[in-house]
Amino acid sequence: EKSSISKIVFDGNKSLDDTKLKEEVGIKAYSLVDYNEIQQSINRLKEFYRHKGYYNVAIREVLEQLPNNEVLLRYKITEHEKVYITKIQFFGNKEFSDKKLKGLMETSDRGFFSWITDSGYLDKKKLEFDIHKLTSFYHYNGFIKARVAAPNVSYDKKVGITITIEIYEGHQYSV
Repeated sequence: EKSSISKIVFDGNKSLDDTKLKEEVGIKAYSLVDYNEIQQSINRLKEFYRHKGYYNVAIREVLEQLPNNEVLLRYKITEHEKVYITKIQFFGNKEFSDKKLKGLMETSDRGFFSWITDSGYLDKKKLEFDIHKLTSFYHYNGFIKARVAAPNVSYDKKVGITITIEIYEGHQYSV
């Protein structure tokens, strides 16, 4: 007979409180132990932490046996430091400056007021939207054959996150 989860506990979370993590985990108390579901919950928690800027988070589960065929599910979390976008660079843009292209994007590098504005965090959905936005901008300005490649996101522990975007402008057409 499978054990049921009587309680879910989080250890090591300093920046995010238990109630937010319980919402993200997706497992409810008194559900049956399912190792696949526990692994998926760890992936959801890691994604939630990444969205908050903790890209080096390490999460593992520990099941502790309790009486009456129940278990305590403990998530051991090591948050590490927040990671920010430190540089956004473009290659292949000749007609428009890096500053102009960065101004079009919602994704931005870490600034002086990042702690207020939440700038400098990597959100892959926003970044994907930014690529479509840049492509549309080039098309709108007469670069019909312009292509913006998928961004290359690299991480260095000392520097932070660097986003590199390659652009092929092509010829500008006008009517």
